[in-house]
Amino acid sequence: MASHRKHIEKAQHNEGLLQPLFALDTHPDWYITTAFYAGVHWIRAYLALNGIGQGEKDQVGYTEFDQKLRDVSRSTGVSVDTLIREFGILHRLGRDARYVCQTKHWYDQRVSDADAALKAIRDFVTANGINP
Repeated sequence: MASHRKHIEKAQHNEGLLQPLFALDTHPDWYITTAFYAGVHWIRAYLALNGIGQGEKDQVGYTEFDQKLRDVSRSTGVSVDTLIREFGILHRLGRDARYVCQTKHWYDQRVSDADAALKAIRDFVTANGINP
């Protein structure tokens, strides 16, 4: 069973890789991919805190985030539009970083976009009940 605390730990673990990857400046594709997975765990922590996806068999896939976040929004009254938008950005970047053979220049330009989206996700969930 993955509690919200376990997802926080995994998000922080993934974020711990970002600085070394950035310092190396040799793997921007993995930087973006790691940022994406950190974002996944921040959102899973938020969902788990709100009673969604706490069981191992109830794990929420990131393709279900929009629906599950809107469910939380209806029950809490907290707008999740920013969270959905920023995760959409991070999701597209992460998918492209994993599957599209882009140039290093393309990846280098997208690192700051990934950072901004991840920061927005982290800021949202920490402002709405997640205490790292």
